[in-house]
Amino acid sequence: MELIVQKFGGATLSDLGKIKLVANRIHELKQTQKNIIVIVSAMGKTTDSLIWQSYDLSQHPDPRELGVLLSTGEIISASLLAIALNNLGCPAISFNGAQAGIITDENHLNATIQFIESVRIEDSLQSGKVVILAGFQGVGTSGDVTTLGRGGSDTTALAIAAHLQAERCEILKDFPAIYSADPQLIKEAEPITNLSYDQLLDMTFWGAKVLQYRSVEIAKKYNVPLYVGPAHTNQIGTIVEDTKMIEDAKVMCLNSHAHVLRVHSSLETLSESIEWLKSFLKTKNIPFPQLLHTERAEGGIDLFMTAPVESLGPIASELGNQSYLNESLCSVTATCQGSTKPELLEKMIDMLETKGIKIIYMIVSAMSVTIFIKPVYRMQAIETLHQLIRVPKIF
Repeated sequence: MELIVQKFGGATLSDLGKIKLVANRIHELKQTQKNIIVIVSAMGKTTDSLIWQSYDLSQHPDPRELGVLLSTGEIISASLLAIALNNLGCPAISFNGAQAGIITDENHLNATIQFIESVRIEDSLQSGKVVILAGFQGVGTSGDVTTLGRGGSDTTALAIAAHLQAERCEILKDFPAIYSADPQLIKEAEPITNLSYDQLLDMTFWGAKVLQYRSVEIAKKYNVPLYVGPAHTNQIGTIVEDTKMIEDAKVMCLNSHAHVLRVHSSLETLSESIEWLKSFLKTKNIPFPQLLHTERAEGGIDLFMTAPVESLGPIASELGNQSYLNESLCSVTATCQGSTKPELLEKMIDMLETKGIKIIYMIVSAMSVTIFIKPVYRMQAIETLHQLIRVPKIF
């Protein structure tokens, strides 16, 4: 029997009415004789609320206890959805990360999945039940609860889909598709109907919030058919698959990290600098950030990094107190349909300089151009460069 993995984002489960809508959608799909595994995020802003409650109690919450706390949001969603499905006469069972057999390393707040022991999941599917998993979490080999980092429910979904060789994985959200820019920022943003794994990898690494970057890596590695679309409507959505790249330097989408820190290490080598940062943050119970770029500077190494705001704030505070923090920046990235070309760089630079936007650093990769600028210019830069967009409809 065909296996479908569906992941529902927090906004699609933000209240009991939306949970009932999701349950009805799953019930209809189940009637087509398909095996279904559903991964859920926490309801609405539950995770944000739990994080800020913990920081109200401690400037540096213990990572183990914070992981336990954050895991409860997804467990609530899973249990409520199972109750709603059973009430419809659709047999369902919910599992937390440990019950699902998702075994991770010992990193409490940014764990990596090591392997999956899916016996309970498979037994429940064989008995005809819809299996609902609390996303974003697993269990370390020591038995402690771990979480997979912000957006980790996406990683749960793609890991399960890859492990059980699902027919497809559907990431269902409260917006219709992946867009050429954040539609909450740019009203002219256009939906993209087709993407390659490589394009989506570039987009998510440089700030697109549609999926966790690690989840796209899994999809690409195991060639999992991936769909990103709306949870409550029938709009087309975005299909992500292993398509052939075309040699086209046209800009397809813009993504951005609103908060980037440039941190200076006085150590001579990059490996020493990264080890210093890891050790320093570990003593403060702060998760290691996402490194975006490194650059040799006078007297050492500059490290460019970003992280969820609840981690980035403490990083900036602690490093700033010891004069390691050079400046706060933001990034804006133009991802192309194919390879980048010099003409595109010239055009981007000219457009930004005409607006008085100073580029502090620029990174050119195979299929994207990233600039680091002062945060005050972020929206103006995105609006200006979005004029270059040509959204591909079909590959």
